[in-house]
Amino acid sequence: MRAGADPMRRAASCLALVLVALMAALHGGCGADRSAAAPEAPPPVPLRVFNYTFWPLESLRVHYTPEFLSAANLLPAPLAHASEATVDVHPGAYITVVRLHSEHGERETVTTAEPLDEVDQVGYVLMVFFDSFRLVAPGYAMPPPPTAAAEVAPLSP
Repeated sequence: MRAGADPMRRAASCLALVLVALMAALHGGCGADRSAAAPEAPPPVPLRVFNYTFWPLESLRVHYTPEFLSAANLLPAPLAHASEATVDVHPGAYITVVRLHSEHGERETVTTAEPLDEVDQVGYVLMVFFDSFRLVAPGYAMPPPPTAAAEVAPLSP
């Protein structure tokens, strides 16, 4: 009867295992409560947006998924040709602009193909063209906006 000969020793062993398990659980739980708080998101970065199109931009939206319809228009008024606006963004933002497409009132929506992951410091500029964008790094010399005649002039052969 060696295996069950000492019930007190067996009870003490079980109690020791329960105490060890309880201490491990308490230590894990307490450690979670005392852990450092999750890092805060970095503050937004101002992004300058220049309108290089001939048409005023009616809407400028910043969103963090490819879908833009629920994002608010950040322009208080249409952004005229050769004008700029500044919006606050976090890395990973998509930008969508809505503008007139023709004199007949059709509108065109243009969204950045990829999120702007690079925008992580002050000084970036987003140039809005007829159907595309160009993200310009800080310190880049901005070309002057095209004149209306140059933008709509036919290409010479």
